[in-house]
Amino acid sequence: MRPSGATLLLVRNLLASVSAVALIAAQTQAAYAHTVSIGYAFSGPGAVTFWYGSYHPTATFNEADLQLVGPAYNQTQNFNLITAIKPMGLIDGTNNFYSNTAGTALVGVPEAVVSTDGSGGAFDPATQSIQHWQGVIFSGLRPGTYTFTYNPLALPTVEWHPINSIVETNTFTLTAQDILGIPGYRFYGTNVNQRAVGRGLDTAINAGGYNQRIYNIAALPPAQMANALTQLSGEVHTQSSRAAFQSGGTFLSAMMDPFSGGGDFGAAPFGGGYYSGSGGGGSPYGAPPSGGGYYDPQAPGGYGGANGNGGQQYDPATGIPYDPNGQNTGNGGYGNQPSGGSAGYGNSTDGRSGNDGNGRDGGGGLFQRREFENHWGVWQTTYGSYNTAQGDAVIGSHDTTITNGGVIAGLDFRYAPGGVIGAAISGGVTSWSLSENLGKGKGDITQAGLYGSQRFGQAYISGALSAGWQQMKTERDVSVGGNDTLRGSFTAHTFGGRAELGYRIALADIGLTPHIAGQMMTFDSPAYGETVGAGANDYALDIAKRRTTQTRTEAGLWLDRAVPLDDALLSMRGRVAWVNERADAPSVEASFQTLPGSNFTVIGATPAPNRLLLSAGSELRFVSGWSVSTKFDGEFARGTQNYLAMATIRYQW
Repeated sequence: MRPSGATLLLVRNLLASVSAVALIAAQTQAAYAHTVSIGYAFSGPGAVTFWYGSYHPTATFNEADLQLVGPAYNQTQNFNLITAIKPMGLIDGTNNFYSNTAGTALVGVPEAVVSTDGSGGAFDPATQSIQHWQGVIFSGLRPGTYTFTYNPLALPTVEWHPINSIVETNTFTLTAQDILGIPGYRFYGTNVNQRAVGRGLDTAINAGGYNQRIYNIAALPPAQMANALTQLSGEVHTQSSRAAFQSGGTFLSAMMDPFSGGGDFGAAPFGGGYYSGSGGGGSPYGAPPSGGGYYDPQAPGGYGGANGNGGQQYDPATGIPYDPNGQNTGNGGYGNQPSGGSAGYGNSTDGRSGNDGNGRDGGGGLFQRREFENHWGVWQTTYGSYNTAQGDAVIGSHDTTITNGGVIAGLDFRYAPGGVIGAAISGGVTSWSLSENLGKGKGDITQAGLYGSQRFGQAYISGALSAGWQQMKTERDVSVGGNDTLRGSFTAHTFGGRAELGYRIALADIGLTPHIAGQMMTFDSPAYGETVGAGANDYALDIAKRRTTQTRTEAGLWLDRAVPLDDALLSMRGRVAWVNERADAPSVEASFQTLPGSNFTVIGATPAPNRLLLSAGSELRFVSGWSVSTKFDGEFARGTQNYLAMATIRYQW
């Protein structure tokens, strides 16, 4: 029997009603909210994983995505991590939170909560617990406040739909430790410099600074992290001032050195060098037995006569004057009388044989000159120096080597017996390098100066002023997470002055001259920034402008001896002295160009302040007015050695 049409219609309507009820029930069940916790955990430098927790036992799949908005950051990513074990690093109340019962805040302890949007779902921590977590990693983060927003599916499942809006969207503040996984870089420094760099990085990063390569350093083992901080410090920039001071000090001492360059004017120990009246004069040296005709009773040295009467000469051994008229002394050996003297010291026309007896053109020993005919002198000095300073493990500075070399030229004028003024210029190069391949620098140096000296009997006072211009360059390689070459370039200026006092004590064959000297220099460097020679600028530094001051004191004793040769005079000198050199710490204030506010101060190797100075030199002067000289200085202290060599050629007329 076939059903009637009415019966079929009734069945159709009944099935439709059942389907509708089932659909409504299914939708209602899908809206049940089972996600009740939200947390985050460190996942590598600059990266954080956000975890949602569901109490549903079948939440074994990922669903929906999460949006994160914060400082210079806005990203949305799908959940792609799933685990049934509470993720490592989630700590309730610290970085893992639950909805409170009222659904108004996140709390650190699970509370009973019922869905507040009417979609169903309830969580009771007394009988239930989180069963599964789904997560998503966000990278490129920096410290700051972030807003997260869960974006559910159009028809969310029972398992992952948030139980209320507090779990669905809220804010977290991520600290530097949350981002880096360490409390701070400074805690991994093992010396002053490393900790200073670490503090600079921490300050900048805590303020929201971001540099992923610097962040990545936080993942290194402690020893490697400390080494990275050293490479980042830019210690090579600290040594430019020391290089400039060494070159400037060499220039000042060359202008005043008694036997290297301008200084032959300067020191009473090295002769009377000034000449008598008509027909008189001898060498410009004034040192027995070849002295000049002008006799300074406080600086014995003149033997030759003038026009046959000697013009009041003195016996250098006794200090007793010879007869001013030269008639009764009978000292032919000194050429002090009209009848002439012995060969080599006579007052004959050529000043050599002593046989002529008329003394018309004076004698005066080996070198015939006229009073003040040699007003002028010109000289050139070539120099080279080498300096080492030992680093300090506590400071974190490294062994440093500095070299200098160049040429100095000067012109001077003798305005009176015992007085001289002059000017000099210099051109040279300097270079420095640090141990452990931490960088190197070089510079082209130009200097100009004035000098002068005046003798007062056996005493003398000398002084010099200088100004310098240094075109300097630095280069360092950084191999932290890559290979970068970073270079700096700047023009610096130096100003300096030096004064010296001495008093010569003449003995039978030698002269002793105690002396003291004081020197002061300043170094002014502008602000400049490193540029990239290779790689990237992640570690490039900006260097602040600075002024560094150095003072130097010397106290010592010169020893000199002169030996006459055919048509020449050989002088030999030596010195022993104590040096005290003080300077502002060789340091720079720097900051990373990519991390504003990352200022720090790094300190370089500092030479020992108290040192022993030893000098040795010689000079050979010729009748023609030419002279050549050499000198070597060595300074010695624990952790510090300085060496300086000079060679000078001079012409006087």
